[in-house]
Amino acid sequence: MSLEEGFVGHTTLLPVFFCAISMGYLQWDLFWQIYHMDEYHDITALIHHVLYLAICHYNMTGCYFCRPFAWLVFGELSTIFLNQRWFYAVADQKDSQGYVLSSVMFAISFLMTRVAGYSWGFYDLWRHLDLWIDLPIGLKVVVFGLHLGFALNLFWGVKVWKALVRLVKKQWLSVPKEKDM
Repeated sequence: MSLEEGFVGHTTLLPVFFCAISMGYLQWDLFWQIYHMDEYHDITALIHHVLYLAICHYNMTGCYFCRPFAWLVFGELSTIFLNQRWFYAVADQKDSQGYVLSSVMFAISFLMTRVAGYSWGFYDLWRHLDLWIDLPIGLKVVVFGLHLGFALNLFWGVKVWKALVRLVKKQWLSVPKEKDM
């Protein structure tokens, strides 16, 4: 696939395949969140899902932005570890090594893909402005949506970073209590 095809369209089905898989998962998760609204109060997750799904649907209509979509969907890697962590939590195993490991893997994958990777993706997107600036107005809306998603990831990234620091301090840098000295 040429650089231009990565922004204005493509001839392979691989991006469509990954888009469809991520859309299927996010639609299921969005419906789960809506169904459990009385006990699940994370409005930012709902915003993320609706925003991501809208971008995916537009991507599927004309196979635009396959290159940016690659880094966007790669950011969802952290969801695997988030779900694994959730299973440990609901099984009341928050003190287990599995919970700790999935928490660390979630934080690392989130910060690497949704903060660092997303940042690099924006650099690439804006560096190739000439390839997509004259495309349909819908793509400008997609770019705006990508920026909103990035702001959301930065908001979450601060929380993820703080939680990771707390976990590392608790697990590996625990300071002996005064009575232990």
